[in-house]
Amino acid sequence: MKRMKYFYQLLLLLSCLPAGAQSLYEKYERFLTTPRTYVCYRADGKLKMDGKLNESSWQKAEATAPFVDISGEGFPAPKYETTAKMLWDDDYLYIGAVLEEEDIKARLTRRDTIIYYDNDFEVFIDPDSDGHNYFEIETNARGVIFDLMLDKPYRSGGNFMVQWDYPGMQMAVHCEGTLNKPKDKDKYWSVEMAIPHQALTMNFNNPLKAGNTWRINFSRVQWLKPNGPEENWVWSATGKIDMPTVGGIFTFPILGWERTRRSLSILTTNPCISCCGPCSMPNRNITERSITICAPKTVSFLRKRS
Repeated sequence: MKRMKYFYQLLLLLSCLPAGAQSLYEKYERFLTTPRTYVCYRADGKLKMDGKLNESSWQKAEATAPFVDISGEGFPAPKYETTAKMLWDDDYLYIGAVLEEEDIKARLTRRDTIIYYDNDFEVFIDPDSDGHNYFEIETNARGVIFDLMLDKPYRSGGNFMVQWDYPGMQMAVHCEGTLNKPKDKDKYWSVEMAIPHQALTMNFNNPLKAGNTWRINFSRVQWLKPNGPEENWVWSATGKIDMPTVGGIFTFPILGWERTRRSLSILTTNPCISCCGPCSMPNRNITERSITICAPKTVSFLRKRS
């Protein structure tokens, strides 16, 4: 009789798990977007930092998929298209972006002010993909820089260091239109960055090496109305602000440009991670009400709006 009692208890528990697990997955589903991927090819010549992205290397580099709403699938497509490209060489990681905009404007002029109060372009970089000691760069259409480093995610008690500046970084912005003149119609503004590996190196280990895989994400803040709300458009959707940003995966191929374009394959995996606890651990499950499910890996890039 006692055995039968335990059997029925176990049967009851098993019958409840699928529904509970499904409900929990649905609760977090839009925060668990599979990261986008990008192959970052080596530049085949010198790049001039003028914001125009017109060198042959930039022309050959593939653009990312257009940015999407930060909330992910099922939300309206952004009003303006945004794409990014990446290149690298022995000294720099290069990032280029094109932001369509009919009225290009930027009012902030001081470095390390809160740039996302303007329309802006943002970069998040985690060279070792561990969610700790990662970097952020923001700029507006004037080319004003807001750069900082975070020791760990905000939700894990992390601190951001605004006083830290990217040493040796070069950046330029080009406007295909007129800045702060609303009476005419503009086309786009573009950003070009050269980030030296010394600014990203930990323990003398240069992360700019063929075969390495990083996590990175791009964001665009757009104020369609003067008093908001702000629009947040990203390369790889995160669910919402103040949640871990799902960083896209990008790889420095070992093979040369032309050979790589024909033959390189990229495989990605989806370990587990927790959405209910610290998101800096590489392998975790989601646990709620004693029910545990698996979720795709995310990266602990976290935005805090003030």
